Amino acid sequence: ASEFWLPSDKELSITEIIKSFNVNMDGITDEALKADDPQVRQAVVEFNEGSFSQSGLEQFQKKYGLRVDPVTKVVGTEETEESNGEADLDVQTLTAMAQGAQTWSFVFDSTASWIDVVETILKNKDSPRLISCCWSAVESTMGRSAVLAATTQFLKLGLAGYTWLNDAGDAGPVLNP
Repeated sequence: ASEFWLPSDKELSITEIIKSFNVNMDGITDEALKADDPQVRQAVVEFNEGSFSQSGLEQFQKKYGLRVDPVTKVVGTEETEESNGEADLDVQTLTAMAQGAQTWSFVFDSTASWIDVVETILKNKDSPRLISCCWSAVESTMGRSAVLAATTQFLKLGLAGYTWLNDAGDAGPVLNP
């Protein structure tokens, strides 16, 4: 079972969780953040066979008084009870931020490139249009042609109407080669 990424002795509301990330929530209520439309879908991208724990997600949601929403579809490696803490964090954060949204998980092995990722998303015609990924590669180690190929893939997603959210990864932002 996974550990919770947000320690607390009390139940937190959605807005309290979001505020913990230093986001201004003035005028936004918990009810406004709940999505009950089945067309509201989001996805997380994981690498290195990074899997989340469905039961750990449910425990997290119950502990913080959140709506219990399981990940509805896994593309790639199925989730197991032997979870990856990074993947748990990603799924817990995403489902806490948009309760009621259908959440998918795209899981790739360590050999997958950004080209593989984008092509997989685009091949799944019903893929969620919001994709979140906290994994990254250090561009300076990728080489210019790989960076340009990845950039082209992300442009394809944008032109197809997808929103891709990515953080800088553990290495932080690095300059393009």
